[in-house]
Amino acid sequence: MYTKNELRPQLKALRAALPDKAEKDAAILERLLQETAFAQTVFVYVSMAGEPDTHTFIRRTDKRVLVPHTADGVMTARLYAGAPLMPDKLGNVGGQPYAGRIDCVIVPLLGFNAQLYRIGYGGGYYDRFLAQHDASTVGLAYEECACEFAPELHDIPLDRIITPNRTIVRSEY
Repeated sequence: MYTKNELRPQLKALRAALPDKAEKDAAILERLLQETAFAQTVFVYVSMAGEPDTHTFIRRTDKRVLVPHTADGVMTARLYAGAPLMPDKLGNVGGQPYAGRIDCVIVPLLGFNAQLYRIGYGGGYYDRFLAQHDASTVGLAYEECACEFAPELHDIPLDRIITPNRTIVRSEY
């Protein structure tokens, strides 16, 4: 079994070479709109570097949208106010700080296992953020990014992972 550090470059290359990405993103979006129907406030990453598209969700949803802001090793929520979705290298797009309730957190990932643990980018920002919020969690992934790895002690499993083909629910395992 590979470690998360060993899998990251492989998963980035795999994701970069995926065919039919636009069609896969459209299928993920339709599932995501259904899976977030219950929520009033959604925290969502601003996609970049081959990640499943979230820009369309951010523009189409009627929810209160929060986006991540990372500074000094800490990720916080910012209220998205329609600014251009041009994230910096940490995914920041601006917005006013937000401290209210979050119903759903949409999380980026490079890979995932059968227990719905994720391989992120290795900074631990999302695990620390999720530990502070009692919200439903959803990861967006391509089916090809399913892999085997052992989670680390600080890892938090997601409630659901949406791929173009299915929605995987943690309670199923």
